[in-house]
Amino acid sequence: MYRKMKLSRLVLAVIILLVLVGSLLLRDYFKGDRSYRSFVLTIDTTRIASITISTAIPNPAVIKLILTENKWKVIGNGITYSADPEIMKNVIADLSQLKIEILAAKGKNSWSEFQVNDSSAIKVSIEERGKKENKLLFIGKFSYQQPSNPYERQGRISTFVRLGGEDETYSVQGFLRMSFAPEINNFRNRFLVKSNSELFSKLTFTYPGDSTFAMTKTDNKWKIEGVPVDSAKSASFFADIERISSYDFADTVKHSLQPVLTLKIEGPTLTVPIELNGYRCEYGNGYLVHSSYNPEALFNGSLQNLASKIFKGKRAFFR
Repeated sequence: MYRKMKLSRLVLAVIILLVLVGSLLLRDYFKGDRSYRSFVLTIDTTRIASITISTAIPNPAVIKLILTENKWKVIGNGITYSADPEIMKNVIADLSQLKIEILAAKGKNSWSEFQVNDSSAIKVSIEERGKKENKLLFIGKFSYQQPSNPYERQGRISTFVRLGGEDETYSVQGFLRMSFAPEINNFRNRFLVKSNSELFSKLTFTYPGDSTFAMTKTDNKWKIEGVPVDSAKSASFFADIERISSYDFADTVKHSLQPVLTLKIEGPTLTVPIELNGYRCEYGNGYLVHSSYNPEALFNGSLQNLASKIFKGKRAFFR
């Protein structure tokens, strides 16, 4: 009888101990204890109001990304531009999917080694509507791992990061210092046209002299002055033009006051026509290109033959 009572007490003590340990683990889990989470950040992507990116090296730089009326704007040096929606979608996805690969270090003594301290990190401050404090992410140096077997063509790039208010440094996949470099042009809207060429019905090319002409779609066939154009050449042109973009912004370059080349794109379902203008550079023989689709930007027309892809001559559409 005594042995049974002693055994019962022992079993009861073990049960109580397990319950206590389990409750402590659950408490740490629901408090977001770093040992149990899979991602560095927990954010509600639908409530992000702004993202500020800054760095102290090699030169101090700050840009701010703000969501205004469901459109992202990028601000730098006191100038506001439209941000590229696709780039912003990727930025937010990157922030919400920072999956922890390993815990690289636990203490503050390692911050400098992994470049997640105040002086060397890229700092990303995330403002969520309804939250009093911003979440702060420190992006440090990256590491590269060679392919582990001869069948892999690419190695693995990881980045060390730290969350504001925590001591731990984590490794996550990806080259975040490139994605979050505080360079305003990296986030600007780079598109001159972003549409579907099936919606186009008339293109008017306005050039100096008597070289102006119009290309119209009749019975689903494109024609110039009633003559059908070469279908392969027109298809190639539309493939280039319907989502044409450039990374080479030239807002400060001096140019002629009036456009020398113009392409006007019209269609029955387009809200307004899209107009692209080519301006002659004040220095040199190139052109700068402006689009009514993205009116805040001016692009270098020489890079990747941007101007020549847009402003075609009549002969370009015939064999």
